[in-house]
Amino acid sequence: MLCAARARRRLKLSICCAKRIRSKYQPENDAQYPTSRLGQSLQQIGQLLKANIGVEVLFVDCGGWDNHVNEGGVQGQLSNLLKDLGQGLGRFTKTWATAWRILLLSP
Repeated sequence: MLCAARARRRLKLSICCAKRIRSKYQPENDAQYPTSRLGQSLQQIGQLLKANIGVEVLFVDCGGWDNHVNEGGVQGQLSNLLKDLGQGLGRFTKTWATAWRILLLSP
């Protein structure tokens, strides 16, 4: 119970710090994040890293992968998800290549 309360306080602090630097944050190396939910989440992670508040673990949840129909071809749903993932991670690595150590993708 105490651990959960501490985690909530740290999360609130992280969000507060991110809000403070949001207007000042400029991704390095001219990286432009996609405007998708994933892209914006990765940009928020960048803001938290830039705030240097001692964050050890961050995650992004992006849904829509459980599609069994209408996957389509080059312009289909699966292709669009993969494109968004590739662009988002590409921008993130362009900005944070020297700072991040581990990337775990899990279904």
